[in-house]
Amino acid sequence: AMFGAIFYIPIFVQGVLGKNATNSGGILIPMSLGMIVTSIVTGMLITRTGRYKIFVLIGPILMALGFWLFAQMDTGTTNLELIRNMVITGVGLGLCMQTFTLIVQNDARQEDLGVATGHIAALTLDWNNRRRRNPRDDPYAVVCVRDTKTASPGPGGGVWIGVRELPVEPGGARSAPA
Repeated sequence: AMFGAIFYIPIFVQGVLGKNATNSGGILIPMSLGMIVTSIVTGMLITRTGRYKIFVLIGPILMALGFWLFAQMDTGTTNLELIRNMVITGVGLGLCMQTFTLIVQNDARQEDLGVATGHIAALTLDWNNRRRRNPRDDPYAVVCVRDTKTASPGPGGGVWIGVRELPVEPGGARSAPA
């Protein structure tokens, strides 16, 4: 979502609104600031309350609203409308990005934090290829957070990164649905 907005907005500003390249790149600042400030505030709230579910629920809704507003833009779009749309999208991104990482890290054992965080980064960088495949068939769509010497990535070997709730096995370990 973030990269889609980062590519779309400057092209829209240059191609549709007729601004120069410098203005089209600088126009991303409101979205970036919305994302950064919200991410910081969200982190502080999660630290204070210990709860993160609400942020994961509200974030995608705000991102969807922001992208819907982007889809409504045309040659008559004002700079204020563009900034509003970017701030809404940035706030949605800020609510989600670090929270998703935190969720996976909370489920990982201390010695597996590096593995879990590294897999999140790898999945994020290669998401465009993965979204075309069925996640159940993709062994890389699972982050291995159990004993990395004995557990294999795949069903039963780690935390499933997806939309569904994971079943909890005896002992508190979670695994992908079969």
